[in-house]
Amino acid sequence: MVIMSNSEKDRGIVLHTMRYGENGIIVYMYTENNGRTSYFMRSNKHGRVTIGKNSIALQPLTPLNFVSLSSRDGSSVRISEAKRSFINASTLFDIRKSTIALFLSEFIYKVVKENFSNPLLFDFVYNSINVLDAMEDGVSNFHLYFVVRLSQYIGFSPTVNYEENSFFDITLGKYTIIRPSHDLYFTQDSAYFLNIIQNSGITTLHLIKMNRIQRIDFLQSMIQYYEYHNETSYRIESVKILSEIF
Repeated sequence: MVIMSNSEKDRGIVLHTMRYGENGIIVYMYTENNGRTSYFMRSNKHGRVTIGKNSIALQPLTPLNFVSLSSRDGSSVRISEAKRSFINASTLFDIRKSTIALFLSEFIYKVVKENFSNPLLFDFVYNSINVLDAMEDGVSNFHLYFVVRLSQYIGFSPTVNYEENSFFDITLGKYTIIRPSHDLYFTQDSAYFLNIIQNSGITTLHLIKMNRIQRIDFLQSMIQYYEYHNETSYRIESVKILSEIF
């Protein structure tokens, strides 16, 4: 029998869930106090968790206020209390926003590995959920804006030395007029949009005119940028769904 002793209040953002036995799930979250962490929660056969009077469907990017209990030896952590921090209703029922939420949760889950507090990164992700939910214009560019901005919170933000007709060298993290001799670079088209997004705010995303092919190419280049600087490769399943919507 595992004796639970230490309790902690925290805020978290649901990134991924996985079935655990017949009546439980493992919930991976990005949390305010502990970074990327996993917890055990009891659930029914449909994967819906019920804690006290709260029944919670853990969709991608669900924001939670919760209390966790950990065993004395630190081998087990479960959630004893939880409720939604707020209801992001627009995201739940708008296919464009729910698809973006699916992608962002998978992207964060695979890219962010740190298991310690990073208040600036947490606030950025947490506030982004609210922003996405409230958006009316520019939704189709939000995920591109997010992946560009996220890089500055994890240590490899692109430089802002853009000149007309530049390429963007992934290995150096900066723009260059000369086409790199290797294959790790943004085309001039994607480099142009990187510069535009770097200099845009949420309220001006609707002014960025990109077609479907340009969005796909740009996102693939940004993923390649993360892969190079994190020294790994990512298989992000939701990119296919995303490319069918936008």
